[in-house]
Amino acid sequence: KPFWLKALARASVRILNIIGEGAMQVQAIRMWLLAVVASLGGFLFGLDLGVMGPMLESAYFKRDVAHLVDWQDPSSEIPNDLQGHLVSLFALGCLLTSIPHVSEYLTSSHGRVAAMAFASVVFILGCWLQASSNAMWPMLLSRVISGSAVGICGTVCVTYQTEIAPANKRGAMGTLFQLAITFGIFSAALLGYCFVDEEGGWRVARYLHIVPAAVLLLSTP
Repeated sequence: KPFWLKALARASVRILNIIGEGAMQVQAIRMWLLAVVASLGGFLFGLDLGVMGPMLESAYFKRDVAHLVDWQDPSSEIPNDLQGHLVSLFALGCLLTSIPHVSEYLTSSHGRVAAMAFASVVFILGCWLQASSNAMWPMLLSRVISGSAVGICGTVCVTYQTEIAPANKRGAMGTLFQLAITFGIFSAALLGYCFVDEEGGWRVARYLHIVPAAVLLLSTP
């Protein structure tokens, strides 16, 4: 064969190899980005886990929602039963949507991506209701709503991460969800430190929780 033909063949093979490697890198980056997006479900979980502590100690929350007469007194406390309800109803919402029949219906009938989008919408609704509450009963109801969204995320997002991950990356991608939960708890504590002692600050902190849920909603492929 002529020399120029051999050189052209070698150059063609090299170009194809470069294109193939580039495509594999793009695919790997896309896979990790999707895993990070799915881990936002864990971030929402951590946010809602960490938000109630600072809110329950906020004088303005005691005034606006619990309607305590002595809300300005730092030693005043919301009754223990109401504190327990605010925490446990969130867990109840998680439990209801984590039941195998419910999670199976959401994931099998509508798909993982649709289930994540639905959970995002439900979480946004729960946050909006909590932030706009002026009494205890809508706050308690919205805790169940937020919990149900987190329950969906806890089953769907992790499943989605493991499904898109290759075998050698499955463990690393699975830990993203747990890492996101921890980061969410930290972020909730930071928001509490910055806002809950200000007039209306606890509402601002709750409204800001809508942001990552909206990112998850808009980023689902």
